[in-house]
Amino acid sequence: MAIKLNRLTMTALGGGAAFLALLAPASAFAQASTATQASDAETANGGAIIVTANKREERLVDVASSVSVVSGADLNYRNLQRIEDFAAQVPGFNFQPGGVRQVRLVLRGLNSGGAGATTAVVIDETPLSYQSGLANGAADTANFDTYDMARIEVLKGPQGTLYGATSQGGLLKYVTTAPELDRIALSSEIGSEVIDGGGAGYFGRGMINVPIISDTLAVRATGYYQKVAGYIDNPTLNRNNVNGGERWGGRISALFKPSDAFSLRVTAARQEQEFDDSGFLEVVGSNLTPGNPPANQFDLANNGRFILNTNVGNPSRNVYEYVNATATLDVGFAELLSSTSFGHLSTDFIADLSFGNPAVGAPLTFSTLLGGIYGQPVAVTQVQSNKSDRSNQEIRLTSKPGSRVLGMAVDWLVGGFYANESVIFPQGFDVRSLATGNVLTVPFAGGSLLAPAKYKEYSGFANVNFHLTDTLELALGGRYTENKQSAQTTYFAGFATGPADEVTPTTRSKENKWTYSAAVSWKFNPDSLLYGRVASGYRPGGINRITPGNTLPPDVPTTFDADNTVNYELGVRTALFDKRVNIDIAAFYIDWTDIQILTTFRSTTTGQNVTLTGNAGTARSRGLEWNIGWTPTPGLRLSTVGAYTNAELTESRPLLGGNDGDQLPFVPKWTNTVNADYETALSGNVTGFIGGSWIFSSGGFTGFTADPAPGQPTYPDHIKLPSYHLFNMQAGLRFDEFDLSFYIRNLTDDRTLTSYNPSGGAGFTGTAQILQPRTFGVRAAVRF
Repeated sequence: MAIKLNRLTMTALGGGAAFLALLAPASAFAQASTATQASDAETANGGAIIVTANKREERLVDVASSVSVVSGADLNYRNLQRIEDFAAQVPGFNFQPGGVRQVRLVLRGLNSGGAGATTAVVIDETPLSYQSGLANGAADTANFDTYDMARIEVLKGPQGTLYGATSQGGLLKYVTTAPELDRIALSSEIGSEVIDGGGAGYFGRGMINVPIISDTLAVRATGYYQKVAGYIDNPTLNRNNVNGGERWGGRISALFKPSDAFSLRVTAARQEQEFDDSGFLEVVGSNLTPGNPPANQFDLANNGRFILNTNVGNPSRNVYEYVNATATLDVGFAELLSSTSFGHLSTDFIADLSFGNPAVGAPLTFSTLLGGIYGQPVAVTQVQSNKSDRSNQEIRLTSKPGSRVLGMAVDWLVGGFYANESVIFPQGFDVRSLATGNVLTVPFAGGSLLAPAKYKEYSGFANVNFHLTDTLELALGGRYTENKQSAQTTYFAGFATGPADEVTPTTRSKENKWTYSAAVSWKFNPDSLLYGRVASGYRPGGINRITPGNTLPPDVPTTFDADNTVNYELGVRTALFDKRVNIDIAAFYIDWTDIQILTTFRSTTTGQNVTLTGNAGTARSRGLEWNIGWTPTPGLRLSTVGAYTNAELTESRPLLGGNDGDQLPFVPKWTNTVNADYETALSGNVTGFIGGSWIFSSGGFTGFTADPAPGQPTYPDHIKLPSYHLFNMQAGLRFDEFDLSFYIRNLTDDRTLTSYNPSGGAGFTGTAQILQPRTFGVRAAVRF
């Protein structure tokens, strides 16, 4: 279901909120500022942080599993606008970068580079993870702007019992700020930033909250726009800062609460972004010497300049949108909740493949090869569009606090869930004349395919917490799920797809899964919890596309199974010394079986190699996560957030290109963030603040590459990426109603690689992504 909130609407929302905020009276600003500062102080001193990780509101200290929270205040203070920004503030949370248009989430090391996601994404009561076997776990990640978010919750370890499929590594949950029934509220911010050696960008965001009927009906609207600065040039097209773009969106939510017994909240949101290029640049690589990479393969090509040469560019467009209606009803002994939602995600892009190699290590490109066939200089492009639509219905019944069963204090929850998902995957390959830009079809077209898929899921779940004593608790949960999938592919003739149009037969699959969780916790004082937990999760299986000609050998599977995780966890969460020291530490061990991975299947009957998604062996992830904060004196806050994660294969899989003991992709063994923040009253109503973060990553490995046929060369895979140190800082002044702040990202201008491909660049170079160069920013915000 498409939600038609266009860029003009979003800009008007933000601009209107900003205009009203600037006109607001100072007394209203003062009241709001005092409340905000009190909330921040409670968080900084380990006060009661409320989360909804277990689908009920409860104190974080009472949750018997590893949950990290980044508050809305912290998101705003550190200017953490997207997943790539706030991931470093969550222990054990990493991501695999995929250019400007996508990011793959990795929790506790669970990443194999396969198609499907291992970390689920939810916004309030709306699941936004797409589960079809043809969904793309990176391109389909909803990466929303964090303005006016109440908080970000990250649940580590499998969450299959309450949140279902794709949460086998954990869950990212956006919690938006609900409409306030009793007051008008406005906020707005504007700012600008400049990238050292690149371009300049700017942004504006605004929020307005209006009670329509006092204490009964209110509406809250948020809008934002950002001109994203770029820093990569394309000399071939004579364009600068080609990785820049635009991002805009907004959210509108209405809350109707006619009595304490009933409430209805309806929310609609849309975010759109457009970029001119991919975000990759050229590095030395090992294109022509795959068996003997040079020592400087990670160095920037083109004398250290930020350059990506393409013939036609790599533009992209992403849209995330959803609508949700959540109703709650007090039925006496429990609360009944119904959540109905519709979501849509789409990614459209063009990728210039001109400088790719048709044969490993050969001094030949697709452009030169096909230029000879078409009789003129050409560009070779991939044109792709991933579109996913999903409807969800969840109904659950939750006990009220203080419920008792057979004389024992018990909290319980039961529910049912239904999802209906549609994915369509058009992909085409064009040969374009460099002289005219026209798509060439003679002597033959490039070829294309259309691959629609359907996914349906039915599940029931329950969770029961037994309060054995005032301090000892046992929590048990289970979920049963059935899913059905179907897929079919249409091929249109061309050099990439075959000599004739073809429609393949429809393939179907069906799968049933049980997931469970069990936790024991001991509250050894009101602000301290020791817990142990075991839980399972899974990622649904799916369907492989049948190749043109239906020539698959009979022993090549057309479907693949779910992969599964079991997590064992021991943690402690406590506040000491009058809550000036906060400690949250968790140790974990995860078994991962039947890993889904894009691999090469070699037929035992024909010897034919077929690339498809399969189940390839086992892996193990074990580690330690910590989040420790200290307030040595009022106004000064120190914290460290980090993880040790040893995620590795536990059996060799030659067709996967991995051996027993190999580290899983894009999972650094060590990550750590150290924050230091200080604020002090300067005079009257003026507060000064300054803070900084040191972010360290020991560097992960690139992905696995399936082995080629015997005797054929391959590019090196599973390459260790360099470690890096990243320094960010912010400083400014806070008045009652107004903030003025300055920030610097990547203070030392570190240019370490975050992804790497040894080939694919112009002049037989490689391609890579780097940390964004040093960026200077200024932001002004008002609120009441």
